[in-house]
Amino acid sequence: FSLPPHTLPGSPNHREREREHAMGLFGTTSFVALLAVLGLAAGQCDTPDTANARCSCNGHLYDFSTLISSSTTYFVQEFDTFDYYFQMAQGGLPLNGVGDTACPTYANAPNSAPAAAQAPVAGGSCFYLSLVNSQVWSINTGSPQTITIVFAGGDGGRQVTAVFTCDPSATTPTFGVSAENPPLNYNYQFTTNLACNGGPSPSPSPGPSPGPSPGPSPSPGPSPSPGPGPS
Repeated sequence: FSLPPHTLPGSPNHREREREHAMGLFGTTSFVALLAVLGLAAGQCDTPDTANARCSCNGHLYDFSTLISSSTTYFVQEFDTFDYYFQMAQGGLPLNGVGDTACPTYANAPNSAPAAAQAPVAGGSCFYLSLVNSQVWSINTGSPQTITIVFAGGDGGRQVTAVFTCDPSATTPTFGVSAENPPLNYNYQFTTNLACNGGPSPSPSPGPSPGPSPGPSPSPGPSPSPGPGPS
């Protein structure tokens, strides 16, 4: 296939338009396979460990098991009169519904834990958008580095494309949602230090404890007096 010449090749706009065009033509699952062909991914990711929210890409283990919201048990963001939910760690979203007023239960029950869901802010039908156990990871080692995870298996063919952008200072992740594009594909954006070169650097191990300080040297005692000589 040929991509329309939107802008100069290699420019950010050109690369993004290539990404959007490919997604529209092929759907997100095939789109991930096309990333290497389009030059949008510079690395290789293994089969993810979906139960523990981690995957090895380019030899680095990216561990998202601590990717949790600081305020609730799941991420939630309002966009265009809908609430969008996400949780890939700790087993994903509840199996029977998120449980809040907008999404007390799912319209159709999933067969395993969802990773994402959508519900009108005013309440009503709540749909699960993807499943935790259906993931494809890819990595773009540009600057900033990004990890893209496609979560498939949603109700009625829905799926989520989540892009995690590296920011070493983002110890608390940010979560955003953009327009549904193409239809039934929901786009999530995160900024987190977990997407940086294998995740945050471990804390340095403490060095050996110094030994006890030597005590003061003992003062010399008085010299003994000589005994009396022979008579």
